[in-house]
Amino acid sequence: FSQRVVGYYPQWVINNLGTNEIDLNVITHVIHSFAWPNEDGSISSYDGMFESELSEAIHSQGAKFLLSIGGWGNHEGFEAVIGDENLRELFIYNLSSILLTNNYDGVDLDWEFPDSEMDRTNLNLLVMEMDSIFNNINPEWIITMAIPVTNWWGQWHDFEFLVNHIEFFNAMTYGTHGNWSTHSGHLAPLYSSPPGDVDGSCHIGMDYLSNDRGIPKSKINMGLPFWGIQWESSNINESFTGNTVDIMYYDIPELIGNGYTYNWDEYAFCPYLVKDDSSKVITYEDQESIGLKCQYVLEQEIGGVMI
Repeated sequence: FSQRVVGYYPQWVINNLGTNEIDLNVITHVIHSFAWPNEDGSISSYDGMFESELSEAIHSQGAKFLLSIGGWGNHEGFEAVIGDENLRELFIYNLSSILLTNNYDGVDLDWEFPDSEMDRTNLNLLVMEMDSIFNNINPEWIITMAIPVTNWWGQWHDFEFLVNHIEFFNAMTYGTHGNWSTHSGHLAPLYSSPPGDVDGSCHIGMDYLSNDRGIPKSKINMGLPFWGIQWESSNINESFTGNTVDIMYYDIPELIGNGYTYNWDEYAFCPYLVKDDSSKVITYEDQESIGLKCQYVLEQEIGGVMI
């Protein structure tokens, strides 16, 4: 079986990360993010999304180029559009026009999140109709989907149906801990830390999707976060105060030995930093933890990873 390495490429990073800096010997699919549906079936996007030669640069290296529809906070349009047969069709044709004009290889649906029986049913209709219309316009186009990894949101996806139309699922195996948690913790622990932690892990998320929900492992990409979280906490898995702060990976390594001490969590298989005055903890990923996650994906015969 072949391994996919799928990378989301947000419009807001393009000036800092040109296509020439993406290692397309490794990345198999670049997902341009985000555009989103409006309540009238039209499509909005971040400024400058469709004014570049991105597809040419990506295709020249043999990678696929997809458009992601949705993203965090861009959900209102989905509810309005997918519940109406005419709006669904209009939306799909508007989307097809964008894919054609900009030479995309398909679409990634990133609706965060369906949250009712009606959404569940209508999402099936949207995907089925999209698959059918795409097949008439360009049978090569694929549909992929970003999905949650717990039943809290996962219950509103009919995976048994969706699996017939979706090329692969990008599993959001991150966000395991955050402001909602009872303790400071890892963004994406491979295994639960401390053991039995109710907040879960990548392993528990993969088990839910493949065993509880029946998605073939070959159709799942396990998500890898390339950022960290700073907690106001004295140590890992301790209580915290205030709000968590997201930190980009490139700002983290320089802190080691500069007021922060590096630690390794042998349960989570993840690194973390503790500030020398015990006032802050930073949980993140490094080469070792990403390597161990990739090894897990290989050993479990999961379809790939998603960045």
